[in-house]
Amino acid sequence: MKRKIDNLGRIVVPVSIRKELSLYDGASLFVELRNGSIILTPESACCRLCGGNILSGSKIPICKSCEKEIKQL
Repeated sequence: MKRKIDNLGRIVVPVSIRKELSLYDGASLFVELRNGSIILTPESACCRLCGGNILSGSKIPICKSCEKEIKQL
């Protein structure tokens, strides 16, 4: 995929990639330069409710435990 850099130096990460990596508004990425390439690595995904680990590819950034509790409500 090809993306342009805007006048503030930003690029848009395609929604398909954000969903695959469970990236949400405010998610943090590590940026590094390696062998002439820019590498973006997501910070470990964590549950937006309790901070626990979530599974990669989860549609909603919450852990299984919080998901179960919500379903019981």
